[in-house]
Amino acid sequence: MTGCAERASRAVKDFDSEEAERLLLHRYTGLPLLPAGEDGGRCAVLARFGCYEVRLTEFPPDSMPFLPLWVELYRESVRVLVDACGFSELEDAVEAVQELVEKAKRLHDGS
Repeated sequence: MTGCAERASRAVKDFDSEEAERLLLHRYTGLPLLPAGEDGGRCAVLARFGCYEVRLTEFPPDSMPFLPLWVELYRESVRVLVDACGFSELEDAVEAVQELVEKAKRLHDGS
C-alpha cells in the first residue's frame, strides 16, 4: 500500500509503551474514516522521521493476508518497505510500534 491519508503524530521524544498504545488505539479507531487504497486497505501514519514513516495498515477481509493488521516501517522517498510485522490483535502491536519508531529514528539520524 502506498500513500497514507493520515498525518503523522507530533514529534516523538519519549515513546514508552503507554504512548505507543495510546497512539495505536487512536489511529486504529480512525482507520475506517480514512480513504481506502487501491487494494481496499487503509493506512495511518503513526510517526514520521524525515523520509521514514511508521504506519498502521489494515487490509480488507477479501484481500487480507494471513494477519489483518500490520505495523510497517516505510521509506517514503524511495517507496520501499523497510520492515514490517503482522498481528491479529491490536494490543500485540504495541511492542512492534515502539521498536519500529526507534528504528525509524536511528535510520533518520544516520542519513
